[in-house]
Amino acid sequence: MNYLLVFDDSDGARAALHRLRRAARPGDMLHVLATVHLPASTPEDVSAGLIWRHVCRAEVRLHHAREIAGNVTPAGIPVRYARVQGHHLAATIAQCAATITANVILLPEARTPLRRFVFRTRFLPTLTRLAPCVVEVIGQFSPASADVPPLVFVPRDIRRGA
Repeated sequence: MNYLLVFDDSDGARAALHRLRRAARPGDMLHVLATVHLPASTPEDVSAGLIWRHVCRAEVRLHHAREIAGNVTPAGIPVRYARVQGHHLAATIAQCAATITANVILLPEARTPLRRFVFRTRFLPTLTRLAPCVVEVIGQFSPASADVPPLVFVPRDIRRGA
């Protein structure tokens, strides 16, 4: 099984790595993705420094993911790390999932109430529509919620059995 984890250095992303420790089996593959999101409204003449700042943040997230995954990923599960950049985040993630033939996309839940609202009303429906596989949303990690199943969103074509 191919897992694609969109890592944003949040508690939800860390919880997803801990969940994979229990779910992953030999032969599975984990792809950890850090995104560089430059909105489509970004002017074409934006400074290279602004873009570089976003790229550096993504690299820091990947560094943290390497540290955590090194401690919690079972032996025999290969982990690949990638940084991708795009104007439309949902389309970029869906395209990465299609490229690596992911079976599951793991997303951490948004942190603040406003971002959570936008995440659930705009981003998640778009990603679910574009994704070639199942999308799971992982909430914040706490010992009490460690065994609570994630929210699962299945793309329309999979629901129809196509």
